[in-house]
Amino acid sequence: MAARAKAWPGEIVFVEGRPIELTVSAAAFARNAAEIVAAMPVRHLNLTAVSEYPAVFDVPQFAQIASLDGSKQNWSDDAIRALAGSSRLGSLRWLKLTDAGITEPQVEMLAASLGLKNVAVLDLTDNPTRDPVDASAGSGVDWMTNKIIPDSVFLPEYGADLEARYGAIKWLHGLRNYMDAYPPSRYGF
Repeated sequence: MAARAKAWPGEIVFVEGRPIELTVSAAAFARNAAEIVAAMPVRHLNLTAVSEYPAVFDVPQFAQIASLDGSKQNWSDDAIRALAGSSRLGSLRWLKLTDAGITEPQVEMLAASLGLKNVAVLDLTDNPTRDPVDASAGSGVDWMTNKIIPDSVFLPEYGADLEARYGAIKWLHGLRNYMDAYPPSRYGF
């Protein structure tokens, strides 16, 4: 596998001794996806340069990806549209798009996506949009148990507006769904 992996311009991460995470450009993953997944059980993908190759979301091997980190890069409308319109997102449960230049019209595309309805966690922090996901008001953590107080969790008005327009959206309620261990580890999916 090591010799084959040298052909891919990316970085393999071993988790509990298994090569299940890969950092790679969108174009390199798309070009080499069949060979990559034949050689290693990649479930967690860190994509770079997504806006340069939005067609990555049409690659059949994308269907086995459980978590995607596309943070710290600007996502074009075409890239968001490709992600939101992909039919290959059946396994995707964890999505991190922090500091990715995500705008409110792009959040609308994500919220309207049928393929993203079952994503359990979507992190949109540090973007120029209002954050629509669950939040915890005031002192939302019990000081003795360090657990989130359920009554302190609320859906911001923007999130409520998105659900009113597009129906139930699981990723809007990540905090409420994972209060015992928030944010949940991507390796749990």
